[in-house]
Amino acid sequence: MSKKVKIILSSFLVIIIGIVATIYVEFAGLPWKKQTVGNEILHYLENKYNEEFVIDKRFYNFKDSSYNIKVHPKNNPSVQFNAGEGYGEYHFVDYYAEALWEKQATEDFKSIIEKHFPEKQHFRANAVYGDGMDLVKRPPIPHYSKTKAFIMLGINIPTNFSKSEGDFKKMLAVVKSMQEVGGNIELFISYGPEDDSKNMTYATFTPEEVKKIKSIEDIKRYYNNVQ
Repeated sequence: MSKKVKIILSSFLVIIIGIVATIYVEFAGLPWKKQTVGNEILHYLENKYNEEFVIDKRFYNFKDSSYNIKVHPKNNPSVQFNAGEGYGEYHFVDYYAEALWEKQATEDFKSIIEKHFPEKQHFRANAVYGDGMDLVKRPPIPHYSKTKAFIMLGINIPTNFSKSEGDFKKMLAVVKSMQEVGGNIELFISYGPEDDSKNMTYATFTPEEVKKIKSIEDIKRYYNNVQ
């Protein structure tokens, strides 16, 4: 092989390596920066909440070009959340409050949902990610029911909605439990197999409606957003 060919091949190889490295960094970020930024985020969390956290994962989000970590409180491993480089006025952001609120709401309503909807396919409590940064400026994080944090209780029933008195009684029982707990909670119930979304029907009770409901007649009045 001539010297000229070797030079061309070497140059071509360097270009290929450069392209691969650029693509890798574009999607996976810089390894050293994952480490340094991750440590900075950890320091931010421990200063903000006055407690220790454990890093479970360091990762790069190529969609918004940000470095992030997945962590849990040292004394509460069941609450896992993401924290990372921020936006606007926030140098760093975290979703500790949202993760804690979802856990609290799940614990508050799991047994109630299982009692009245034993046929459910799944149940999940969801917070609005971003609420925590606006509502919690310093520890301790208050219970979701003591804040304006929006929580949605989502239930899927794999069978069709029959509009029976029994269905309405189940809804009323859950709504009454929500009223007892308080907070800014919405109830969302989907009926039908999740793999057949075209034929699913939905019942949604907004936080404002939840506060107004006192009887099955109220449930029937507000459930009319079932489609």
